[in-house]
Amino acid sequence: VDVLETGHVQSFAMEDDFTALEIRKYDTKNEDVLYEDSAAVLGLYRAALDAEGNPQLDADGTPLYREEDLIFTFRSATYRDGQDVAATGRLTPDAGGNNPIVKYDYQYQPIPNTVQGRWYYTERGTTRLEYLPVGSYVLAEEETPSGYATAAPILITLEDVGHLTEIQSAEMGDSPLRLSVSKEEITGGKEVHGARLAIYPVDEEGKPEEEPLILRQPTENGEYQDVEAVWVSGMDGVYEKEDAAAGNIPEGSQMGDLKPHLIEYIPAGDYILREETAPYGFLQAVDIAFTVTDTGLLQTVTMEDEIPDGVLTLIKSDADNPEKKLAGAEFVLTNQTLGVDCQ
Repeated sequence: VDVLETGHVQSFAMEDDFTALEIRKYDTKNEDVLYEDSAAVLGLYRAALDAEGNPQLDADGTPLYREEDLIFTFRSATYRDGQDVAATGRLTPDAGGNNPIVKYDYQYQPIPNTVQGRWYYTERGTTRLEYLPVGSYVLAEEETPSGYATAAPILITLEDVGHLTEIQSAEMGDSPLRLSVSKEEITGGKEVHGARLAIYPVDEEGKPEEEPLILRQPTENGEYQDVEAVWVSGMDGVYEKEDAAAGNIPEGSQMGDLKPHLIEYIPAGDYILREETAPYGFLQAVDIAFTVTDTGLLQTVTMEDEIPDGVLTLIKSDADNPEKKLAGAEFVLTNQTLGVDCQ
């Protein structure tokens, strides 16, 4: 403050800025904010502190919190929320009437259990929290969208910085539930080509539904695609050098082997894997029941196909005299499905 040598009364003003925190909830596969049908419900907690006032962590580094320290829950902003807010944007002169700025119509809502905290969705598809006290918080996923694994709680340290200086941020990603389905020959454990497979949801009584599962998968720009969980085995390519370099070739497989079928965004629950059509030369397998759980790890299910066990007798006859049997002919018997000669 500069005090001038004057007889006039001089004054100055001090303004207190407020904190601002933006939370982005996103899909780890497409790295976009969650779409409209995949909104999550999040809870903001005061972090559990030790005697020195530092946030407490468990053995895995996950921040700890107590249920009674919940501040409030809210639905995370989605792609559609961002689009709706962006649609309200308009150019408005700044305070000096010079440079135009873009303003939006934010829908402010109070944050319970705070003095003047408020929250709203932004044009970027984020949730902004304002006027929160400086300190440590834990953001936890209370309700997870279908087809995703529940994210681990994250620690948020809100610094003593006003929003005009910095809008602080935090991100929480949701990973799609993933299932690897292998169709293998019972003798060698190699992926079989040509089996038509399908996944059916199972009700509480263990009865499969009549129609295969429909996967609702996000694509881009807030859109989804509905994909029927029906496919033909052996159509997902083969393991290549890149897979070997990344360590993605499982034990027992090698470069050039067929890959299993990968399914993403499958909701947690009970299912059966059904072989609709067996490959040529194989017996049709029985249904396999399995469960998809809430985990970020790759889950697997394997169905084995048996080759019919029997005796094949070959008789070489004279074309003009079928009763006359011929000796000394050599034959090669080839398994058309596996592409190998039988021994």
